Amino acid sequence: MAEPLLTVDNLVAGYGRLEILHGVSLRVEAGKITGIIGPNGSGKSTLLKTIAGLLTPQQGRIRFQGVDITGLTPHEILRHGIMFMPQGQRIFPRLTVQENLQMGGYSLAQSAEVNQRMGAVFRLFPILQEKAHQLAGELSGGQQAMVSFGMAMMSRPRLILLDEPSAGLAPRIIQTVFERIAELNRGEGMTFLIVEQNIRKIMEVADTVYILDKGENVFSGRPEEMRSREELMALYLHL
Repeated sequence: MAEPLLTVDNLVAGYGRLEILHGVSLRVEAGKITGIIGPNGSGKSTLLKTIAGLLTPQQGRIRFQGVDITGLTPHEILRHGIMFMPQGQRIFPRLTVQENLQMGGYSLAQSAEVNQRMGAVFRLFPILQEKAHQLAGELSGGQQAMVSFGMAMMSRPRLILLDEPSAGLAPRIIQTVFERIAELNRGEGMTFLIVEQNIRKIMEVADTVYILDKGENVFSGRPEEMRSREELMALYLHL
């Protein structure tokens, strides 16, 4: 069996002396969507930040494409092909759509490659080409979400870490965001690891779901397996 794209083993991490993760493990398969759910304060965002290099683990290992990336800097993690999209504003509202996409491709060496990737973004999101010279902050919430995903696509990441993509969005925009995630996964083969409080939405798109509680693994499996566990649904569905 092939090694998973991302492997996290017995990860212990936190902030200073405050330990948040107490031996968390997970696997992310290439070309799949993996969701992480759990109560507030359970360590979900801490896990993403540690994988992205924003926090240094105290114990445990992180492997990506078979390479140990434990403790690397965020820039080094990005060079390996992991893009972290934090919760909240993910665009530059005072820059145009085109300038935002160029910022997303800043790590690309050749301008021809930037243009090639931008063309791929415009093919996937034609409305962005129409609004290429409009300020991103003037776009609708759904269109801003497209810009955000377009920026992530520019660096051709092997894995996108998404922290609460539905946070603060209206229901119809949340629907658009998850449609785009599914589209990028199916059409571009992008792999996602997503922390999400909207349990129903993440279970609609995820291939595998992990539950964290108090910094520990509680469950891992397919969404239908979680649905079959009445005690889990009762505890976590209405987070």
